[in-house]
Amino acid sequence: MKLHLLCFVLLSTTTLVAQTQNATISGTISDARTGEPLLSANIYNSETLSGTASNTYGFYSLRQPQGQTAVSATFTGYQSFTASFNLTRDTVINIALEPVIELDEVVVSGQSPLQNIRSTQMGTIQLSPAKTEILPALLGETDIIKTFQLMPGVQGALKGPVASMSGVAVPTKT
Repeated sequence: MKLHLLCFVLLSTTTLVAQTQNATISGTISDARTGEPLLSANIYNSETLSGTASNTYGFYSLRQPQGQTAVSATFTGYQSFTASFNLTRDTVINIALEPVIELDEVVVSGQSPLQNIRSTQMGTIQLSPAKTEILPALLGETDIIKTFQLMPGVQGALKGPVASMSGVAVPTKT
């Protein structure tokens, strides 16, 4: 009976000592300007190579060994935060990250896919001068006629003195 009691006391003290050597760092990570929680922000300890990400409420929890420690919090588009301190017990650190990248207003414009059906210019192909400059050149010069013939759906045919390409009449030499 005494042996069982002695084993129980030794195991209990070993468990208590092992539990007291680690501490938890927890808190929230949020935007410093708006106070909104930053979901999936990273918190990392480079010394122990351990880290975690914040949840949808910006909350994180990281178990670390007691002693001198340094943690870094990062999130894309925000200035990183680093804190060094002596971890002796469970600690709460609420982090507010400052945004560093601000984008101007983005304007998206386009045409309806039905525009070609409603337009009277169905089947037209527009070729800008910028596109002709990037096309391969034959003997140093770009050939507009050859360029149009290479477009999908265009067929070139030579009949008599006028070459016809899908409704475009181009005079040729005879």
